[in-house]
Parts: sequence; C-alpha cells; structure tokens
Amino acid sequence: MSPGDIGQLTKPFIFLDYVEAPGGGGPNFGFHPHSGIATLTYPLTFDMQHETSSGQVDVVRQGGIEWMPRPRR
Repeated sequence: MSPGDIGQLTKPFIFLDYVEAPGGGGPNFGFHPHSGIATLTYPLTFDMQHETSSGQVDVVRQGGIEWMPRPRR
C-alpha cells in the first residue's frame, strides 16, 4: 500500500520502511516525492544524504533524527 493509492482512503497510517545497506554504506534513493505524508528518518547503521525538491542537500548522520512534517495544502 502506498500513500497515493489505497493509502489515500486510509489516512492517517504508518508506513515503515526498513533498509539495510551492505558494508555500512547508505542507500541511494534518488529523488522521490513523499506524497503529502510526514516522515521520520532514523538511520541506525549508516549516514544518509538526500536532496529536497528545492535542491537543498540534507545529511542525516547515523543515530540522528530527521522529522519532515506533512506539507500543508
């Protein structure tokens, strides 16, 4: 289920995405929209970097936390 399909009918809901990266290196997600959902990022075993839709590059260090609230409409 994703936020854009049946998730639209069941909001609010929790979407858990567990990722393991080989060798301690972070995954490369590339650009992907979050479809109007809030996200909490907590990388346990690697640093991660991502680019926002405005072009800003953010880094979340291992053991750090990033909270991105749901965009207001």
